[in-house]
Amino acid sequence: MLNWLRRWKVSLSAIIALAALLLYIIPSVVLNAYIERQRQQAYDKHYESMAMDAANRTADELDYRIELYEVLIKGVAFNEELSNHLLRKYEDAVSQWEAVNYFESSYKYVLGVLPGITQFRIYHMNETLLENGGVLWKPGDRILDDENERDWYARKVNLDKVEWSVQYYPRSPESYSVLTNNIPRGSLRSVGVLYLRFTNNAAFGSALEPTNDTGTAHALVGNDGKVLLATDSALVGDALGDTPFGLAEQYGGNDSQAFIVRDESGFYICNTVRNGWKLYSYVPMNNLAKDLDQVNAFYGFGLVVVMTLGVCAVLLILSYYRTRLSRLNKRIQQDVPDNLPAVPKMVLTDHVAQVEAHYGSMVKRMKDLKLREMEEAMRAMESYVNPHFLYNTLGLIRWRALDDGDEELCSLVDDMTTYYRLSLSGGRSVVTVSDELAHLQSYVDIQQLRWGDRVSVEYDIDSAILEAYTPKNILQTIVENCYVHSLVPGRSDHVIRIIAKQENANITFVVSDNGMGIEPDKLAYLNREDDMEISGIGIRSVRQRLKMYFGNNMTMQLSSEMGKGTCVLIRIPYCSQEPTIIGG
Repeated sequence: MLNWLRRWKVSLSAIIALAALLLYIIPSVVLNAYIERQRQQAYDKHYESMAMDAANRTADELDYRIELYEVLIKGVAFNEELSNHLLRKYEDAVSQWEAVNYFESSYKYVLGVLPGITQFRIYHMNETLLENGGVLWKPGDRILDDENERDWYARKVNLDKVEWSVQYYPRSPESYSVLTNNIPRGSLRSVGVLYLRFTNNAAFGSALEPTNDTGTAHALVGNDGKVLLATDSALVGDALGDTPFGLAEQYGGNDSQAFIVRDESGFYICNTVRNGWKLYSYVPMNNLAKDLDQVNAFYGFGLVVVMTLGVCAVLLILSYYRTRLSRLNKRIQQDVPDNLPAVPKMVLTDHVAQVEAHYGSMVKRMKDLKLREMEEAMRAMESYVNPHFLYNTLGLIRWRALDDGDEELCSLVDDMTTYYRLSLSGGRSVVTVSDELAHLQSYVDIQQLRWGDRVSVEYDIDSAILEAYTPKNILQTIVENCYVHSLVPGRSDHVIRIIAKQENANITFVVSDNGMGIEPDKLAYLNREDDMEISGIGIRSVRQRLKMYFGNNMTMQLSSEMGKGTCVLIRIPYCSQEPTIIGG
């Protein structure tokens, strides 16, 4: 066979195509044709089991969804922390307010856990706990589901299981269900009642939709014999006997077991689901056979198309890489390795060549990004501060300082509180210029306790920019460099000047000092805007954040002279609304 192929000079692509034809395509077609014939015969004999299986799957899906809502309300009801908070006595307005916030933040999430939930309430009788109309409620004289709330609560509080009830809106799919469950606590039978309401259509509607145009229709019937939800929304609220599904009830009886009834057009199937509800399904016979024929035809056509495209794709890929390997072989055979080009001439269209050309730079970039990621992670870990712990600690220090009459320490604590409050700012990255300057002022006040009269700080602030927005901690970082890097110990005439003004549609910040200055080489390095990996962490952080928000619409320039001082100029657009990250 191989000698014959060599004699006729058959290409590698042709050999692979022929092998695919003989070993894969023809056997696959024959085998699939045989399987389709056998499946057709089996379907002809088992339409009933198919219809029953389709209805059972829908019933199982409904059973599962109903169980999800029961599990949700039980999980909340048996939460020991919930019962502890309901039994606790709240002596003052602050503790009551904190309790309301706890319940709202801890249990309001229930509204979004499962589809269709419109109300979730925790009813209680704790006189010291408020009613906020959100999650927390007390039984009153209001009407709840056609019943007085007090009577409803007295009846529900002693039930030791999940209870379902259903309300109807006639001729509308928006009937809704209500789940209630008491909240047990140790020897106490109940300390409250949970109330969960959700629309049946949002909870179960998608499970009753017909699939694949089979014509299947469903009706979910409650314990009262009325239709809770149906594929035809006009049936909602009707008695089962007044709907086409009454045929199944007539022939199949009214027992709790699943049954199937067949007439000349199709199958009527009944399944009992959780909570005693029943699912009635109608599966037309003609649609089953029609859909089966369509699936078989589409499957056969798709099989031919996929096989053809697969063979063509294999041949094209083989041809492409054969060409590439031939070209690579010629280049290897060249006796001029020193002049061998690194990238083929077809770099603009050849993906393999592009990967070869950029592989080295990609690896370097990934290493650089990894190092920067580790650096930022370390900085985040080092700078993490629990705000409440910090504020409580500072408050304690201030209280002790007041007792001792130490006004200077009180002032320092006030400055530190302002500094950290504005530094943390609730996780926000953008603040007003007014807040940025207040943050800077608190930092300067703290530093001046150390430097005293040796450093004077001068401000020139344009009030027109106070309501504009800027990335936070910009000015404090620059002024910190003035204190840390520029000032010379032993001198007493240090001056730091801070200017903030509006220039047309821009805001200009200027921070200058009369300190040591920066060496020319280092100054040029710090001013390189195209290098975001400079060694100065403070300068890099400021420039990166400005680039993230303003791109090329910002300016940051350092100027300095040895022995005379340094000046940092920052210019950003005037933003009357909070800017968003655009890249950088």
